[in-house]
Amino acid sequence: MYISKAKVFTGRQLASALDINGQRARNLIDFFLAHQHIRRIEQGENKMMAKYRVVRNAPPPLTYVKKMRRPKLYQRLWNVCRINKRFTLYDLRSLGDAGVTNTTAYLRALVRTGLVRQYDTPDGKVYRLMIDLGPKHPVRSNAGLTCQNTGTFYPYLEGR
Repeated sequence: MYISKAKVFTGRQLASALDINGQRARNLIDFFLAHQHIRRIEQGENKMMAKYRVVRNAPPPLTYVKKMRRPKLYQRLWNVCRINKRFTLYDLRSLGDAGVTNTTAYLRALVRTGLVRQYDTPDGKVYRLMIDLGPKHPVRSNAGLTCQNTGTFYPYLEGR
């Protein structure tokens, strides 16, 4: 919006109008120059001092829009456990967008350490989160789970 209204601007004017730092303003200028939305009309000491003119008012291509990064598989499963507290295998799979093998393996590790308890009901197995370790998911190993938040190790309990 600012660029299309200003018609002629400097890098410093762009940075102050958009309330961004100099590096982000330079990146934005490079992007618009590469896509031929603006043209340099006066050379300055650097990109921030040079004057630019708007050549094309079309919206920028979608390549500039940053995509949100999706959490990794075990983080998604852990988030579902923390949010729902009580869930089924189907809930965990569908809400965590995970396959059967990965979901059952992670859930089995959580049950074996005692972080999640398994209940048999007439409708099937229901799981309940017993210990909420925090936002980061516990990491599996051969002997148990390690909490990424506190560094605490939870060994597998015998007979589970």
